[in-house]
Amino acid sequence: MSRPIIRRLKPEEEEVLRKREELAAIRATLAERELELVDLRSQLAAFEGRYLRQVGTLYAELDEWKARISELEARLHPSAASTTQAEEAREHARQTYEEAHGEASEAKDFTPSPELKRMYREAAKRSHLEELFVVSRMTRQHQFSYTCGYHAPTARPCYDRSPPLETSAPGTATPDLSFVP
Repeated sequence: MSRPIIRRLKPEEEEVLRKREELAAIRATLAERELELVDLRSQLAAFEGRYLRQVGTLYAELDEWKARISELEARLHPSAASTTQAEEAREHARQTYEEAHGEASEAKDFTPSPELKRMYREAAKRSHLEELFVVSRMTRQHQFSYTCGYHAPTARPCYDRSPPLETSAPGTATPDLSFVP
């Protein structure tokens, strides 16, 4: 009775497997960090909007008062410098008003729900870990093929020593495997 030959992985192959597992773990961590980044960016946008709604409008009002004061000074003491200063103050007040009442101030507060976070994590893990499962399956097939005496990946069980169906003897019928998932 012959004993099957069991092929052990070379140290280089073991190292590659370890590195692939490490890569999968790092990718899972990356997915978590990407979720945190998206969450922090949304919180920052919400904060900027809140800031501009509360403080920005006050700055716009302050600049409006400064522009009015500069215009009054220009009327009371007319000179080229005071007129230029009044025009600059008015332009600055207009810009501050547009910034305070623009798109950034309309940003809504966004807090992702736990369900949304869970779904994002699940999708990220699937996309990053899919690669590990494929590589792991290929490695198992490779080990299995050597255990069974074949030197190419195969899905046939170890006890099936017959040649593959596509290379079977001419004239033999090929079974219909359309029902196999």
